[in-house]
Amino acid sequence: MVSVLKIVDFNHCFSLEVCTLPTFANGQLTTNHTFFKSGSEVAVTCSSTYAPVSLTTTCQSDRTWLPSPKCTQVTCSVPSLLNGYYVLNNGKVTANSLLSVESVITPICVVGYTPIPSTARTCQSDGQWTEPQPTCIAITCESLPINVLDGHYDAGGSSAPFMYNHRITPSCNAGYYLQRGEERRCTEINVWSGENPVCLPITCTHPNNYSHGSYNGTQTVYTFGSTLIPSCQTGYTLNNNDNVRICVNNNTWSGSKPECHIVKCTAPPTIEHGSLSSGKDVFDAEAVITITCNYGYEEENGLTSLTCRDDGTWGSSLPRCIPIHCNDSSDVTHTAITDYPALAFGEVGNVSYNATFFNLKNGLLQVNCSSERKLSWINPPEFGEQIY
Repeated sequence: MVSVLKIVDFNHCFSLEVCTLPTFANGQLTTNHTFFKSGSEVAVTCSSTYAPVSLTTTCQSDRTWLPSPKCTQVTCSVPSLLNGYYVLNNGKVTANSLLSVESVITPICVVGYTPIPSTARTCQSDGQWTEPQPTCIAITCESLPINVLDGHYDAGGSSAPFMYNHRITPSCNAGYYLQRGEERRCTEINVWSGENPVCLPITCTHPNNYSHGSYNGTQTVYTFGSTLIPSCQTGYTLNNNDNVRICVNNNTWSGSKPECHIVKCTAPPTIEHGSLSSGKDVFDAEAVITITCNYGYEEENGLTSLTCRDDGTWGSSLPRCIPIHCNDSSDVTHTAITDYPALAFGEVGNVSYNATFFNLKNGLLQVNCSSERKLSWINPPEFGEQIY
């Protein structure tokens, strides 16, 4: 029996596995083989933060791989944000910029807007961002803060909804004061800056004492609107002060602290047909001066003196010396006389007589007014009876 030697062509065997395992940056083929036949398709795997240009590659008859396996770095495109933008490491990034995997961007809105949601976004290995795309919505406050007890807010004539940064001012009702609170602003959606104001009742403690006077009240604490009347001791007068002080704000009285000045009266002017026993130019309160009218004159209202009053005056009117008037005709009474004239001191007048029954024999019909308030004959007349 003849033995036949079979010769194996190893080159032919290797020629059937035409592609070798390729190498490329940042990736590899997902396989346990080293040689591949034409037409073999293999998955492409990339390192972290890189992605394959094509998920698979195929061995070609010319020992090449198509598409050529390649890994490119993964990036995320920064999205645009209406009325806002994104920041990376506190720096603003432009829309459509490409950022590497694990880059973290934070949405920021322009003044008056706020992002919803406001969560930061991270670039993932698939080129997508975590978290949904936010929206910048206008900041408004749909209503005023809670009511102020015994007070209210002044919104400047505006009504809800209030725009971003709108300012409101707390005020208290009459009789109350703002113990806590200040201007508030709409800073976030339905959020007002500051704290709730507090209005407390207005009270006033008794004012400080003042020299030579006192108030009519004796309480320690007074409520809003309470009044006090200041007065001065005898011989003193209020100087440039309100006659009434009112509790107008917390521990605040209207007007100023009273001042009691010693009363002084200046000497009254001289009077016609008379004199005053003044003797000096300035008098203290209660000082008295005497009124003297000239002979034949009398003070119009019967005054004999003036007293310096607490208000620094001598009274509502100054004295006036007027001539005395004669009201006594007893010294000139006669049955023939029918009428007597009304005369003042020093004046001369004629009397009337009954000429039907009497005739003037001698003397005159003239009378004058004396300082004793009596009518006197200048030349006493003598009458006789008429003879028919």
